[in-house]
Amino acid sequence: ADMPVVSLDALRQQHNIKPDDRDANGWIAQLAKEQARIYLREHKSFVWNATNITKQMRNQLIALFYRYQAKVTLVYIEVPYLQWKKQN
Repeated sequence: ADMPVVSLDALRQQHNIKPDDRDANGWIAQLAKEQARIYLREHKSFVWNATNITKQMRNQLIALFYRYQAKVTLVYIEVPYLQWKKQN
């Protein structure tokens, strides 16, 4: 099924924001959360597509989704340890 996607990367690209721009990324996260709230208010299914989000951000998002009594399914993909080490 086709679902709308809330994507931090897509929003960064749309607004010409670099991934390492901490100030602008806070604004991008707020934009993404507002997009999510719109779908949540409409009881519309959507995908939150984000890579490398922190535990704090995951907790904030799950809390937001539960406030709207949304069904939440977490899907994650782990990379091999050496690749993770190289990326971080």
